[in-house]
Amino acid sequence: MTPFSIFVLIATFVLGYFLGKGRRMPFNDPDLAHEARELGQRAVHKRIEKRKARILERARQYGEVTNDAVEDLFCISDSTARNYLNELEAEGKLEQHGEAGRSVFYTPR
Repeated sequence: MTPFSIFVLIATFVLGYFLGKGRRMPFNDPDLAHEARELGQRAVHKRIEKRKARILERARQYGEVTNDAVEDLFCISDSTARNYLNELEAEGKLEQHGEAGRSVFYTPR
């Protein structure tokens, strides 16, 4: 490394430090952090509810839905698909047929 490149590197760090020092970082403020967390949680909940509605729509359209179909529909993992189906079953919107494995499918109530 040349002396000039070392100088540029140090000057960049010093300048960045002083420019960033005066700025207020949003998540150092607990109220802003709380608002951001709530906003994120609402967005995730909304996405989950939309997905569950699409799963229910698919079950009504085809008469049944499987874990694999849900995985393919949203490109999600096996456990996430199973969680969606279990939630819909707990809400009384789907009924599970079969106990375990590939024979399990869900029908709309």
